[in-house]
Amino acid sequence: YMEDIAAELASQGKKAMIIPVGGSNSIGALGYIKGAVEIVEQLDEKRINLDYVISPTSSGGTQTGILLGFKLLKPEIKAIGIGVGDPRQELLEDVVGLIKDTAVSLGVDEKIIPKEELEEKTIDGYGFGNYGSIVQEVIDLIRYVARKEGFYLDPVYTGKAFYGLIDMIKKGIIPKNSRVLF
Repeated sequence: YMEDIAAELASQGKKAMIIPVGGSNSIGALGYIKGAVEIVEQLDEKRINLDYVISPTSSGGTQTGILLGFKLLKPEIKAIGIGVGDPRQELLEDVVGLIKDTAVSLGVDEKIIPKEELEEKTIDGYGFGNYGSIVQEVIDLIRYVARKEGFYLDPVYTGKAFYGLIDMIKKGIIPKNSRVLF
């Protein structure tokens, strides 16, 4: 429908910008690179060191921006995207394309994040079936975190990714004393 409306507007001499699902294009990714810049500035100002930055990923825009931002600014920090239900291969293909487009916009080498590194930093298995599915395990975690820490996660993105983060710590994938920004 968006393309039809854009074509109709074009016939009237107007220009429409089509925003893809999740805002996942190079413009959206640039917004998350800006977010990475702000995080790095705050870390430097407070003299805080991190080992990991963890975020949910679905359509790939957030993951692309965070990966590129930290790769360019603080490559020692591992930026990991935890998938929340989209098929892994589809997500990886989307992020590869977004990295390429965004790197071109920035004037950096499009191979700045090799495919193997992207695969390593894209964690699957916490979508609980598919995108948008809501499961009791995640609801229980959301309630626990809200009671214990006073902040709220949602059941589609942050709840699933936080569940994945906790599980990765339990499994030793992320060492227990790591400094993590979620």
